[in-house]
Amino acid sequence: MECPKCHTPLGSQQFVDVEVEQCPNCQGVWFDVGELRRVRQQKNTRYSPATKQSIRYDAITAPCPRCGGIGHMTRLNDLQRPDVVVESCPVCFGVWLDGGELDKLTERTVGLAVKGFLRDLLEI
Repeated sequence: MECPKCHTPLGSQQFVDVEVEQCPNCQGVWFDVGELRRVRQQKNTRYSPATKQSIRYDAITAPCPRCGGIGHMTRLNDLQRPDVVVESCPVCFGVWLDGGELDKLTERTVGLAVKGFLRDLLEI
């Protein structure tokens, strides 16, 4: 597969028990359906460094690297981290994260911890 942002060939990367594709140039990461959820459940792990190019690449929308352009990725805000924009393919449901965004998504902030505690408390 080719990076949808900088067109560099993607390489395989192992994030504990999940194998994903990552761009060695801009550090973007491709997740097939279900892989992002599994990675987000892992604790205390850093994944993809932020790069200078991330800001520039974040503004680019692109065809899906998995579908070969059949699906054009849609930009969405993550529900738990609205400050992070994820790109999802409406055909294969894969997800693209620009460099550094995976670390932001897996970061447990105080606000998210309190929100999770209150949600669990109210479900009792």
